[in-house]
Amino acid sequence: MVQTQFQGELTSLQKQAAESLLKEDFGVLCATTAFGKTVVGAWLIARRQTNTLILVHRRQLMDQWHERLQNFVRNIVVLQGGMGKKKRQAVAEKLKAIPDTEERLLIATGRYIGEGFDDARLDTLFLVSPLSWRGTLQQYAGRLHRLHSHKHKVVIYDYVDEQVSQLARMFSKRLAGYRAMGYTVEEDGEVKE
Repeated sequence: MVQTQFQGELTSLQKQAAESLLKEDFGVLCATTAFGKTVVGAWLIARRQTNTLILVHRRQLMDQWHERLQNFVRNIVVLQGGMGKKKRQAVAEKLKAIPDTEERLLIATGRYIGEGFDDARLDTLFLVSPLSWRGTLQQYAGRLHRLHSHKHKVVIYDYVDEQVSQLARMFSKRLAGYRAMGYTVEEDGEVKE
């Protein structure tokens, strides 16, 4: 088991959302801008004691997650654009050097987590990047499907802004992708197989 500790305080709405997500192995957080989705994520990571991959699509979002989580997680590794071969190798060595008893949090853009990336200890994915193609979704979720002796369950949290119609349509396609991979999806309190 890894050891992380949340040292912040959630608002009542954040706490309600976080506790609801904690009950499930797959979760969708639909919330407005400035709701505090990053803080809810930090709370979930600390509460579940997980080895987490956070996938984002923009550098600004990566920096936001890193800034907010560095107070809660000891071992944060960032994979971002512009990293040369030596820097990527150093990051890979840093990941390997983290003992199984310590948490690891990897924040990356999808392009750096594609084919060839492997850290079997990862058990939780925060998908904070809009996408709709099933193949990409399978590739990202596949980062969690590696076998490891300390892994007992895989959890995916999908962040979506349903108020933006294009993002809602992309999310609908992701739901079909999750089901195709065998995930159970809960919508409006009902489990949809």
